[in-house]
Amino acid sequence: MIKAIKRVLVVDDEELVRKLLKDIINSFHPDIVVVPAEHGEQAWELISAPGKVFDLVISDVDMPNLNGVQLVERIRKDHPSVQIILMSGNLEPKEHKANAFLQKPFSLAQISTTIKRLMQKNKP
Repeated sequence: MIKAIKRVLVVDDEELVRKLLKDIINSFHPDIVVVPAEHGEQAWELISAPGKVFDLVISDVDMPNLNGVQLVERIRKDHPSVQIILMSGNLEPKEHKANAFLQKPFSLAQISTTIKRLMQKNKP
């Protein structure tokens, strides 16, 4: 049985990207709650808050304060079961512990397929 992804944290310093990803995710999974974060530090505060559980994090690599690769390191240390997609308009970082990487700009099919693949990995 596949455990459904219920809460997704979208982390990007560009508001348009956050809104676009929320709309894309909700278009094919209207039951998923999408929570936006403007940067890595805000994302970390949300993930670390008591009672907050995220099944998937989609994060940009290039952000001020705490970048996406650093955020992934923190998440892996304290929340190893969270599925993570890193995205960037630049090349894929040489070393990261995300489950997937998407090169911006990516298509609706690419994000949809990637999320579906990670949902299948997210079994109880």
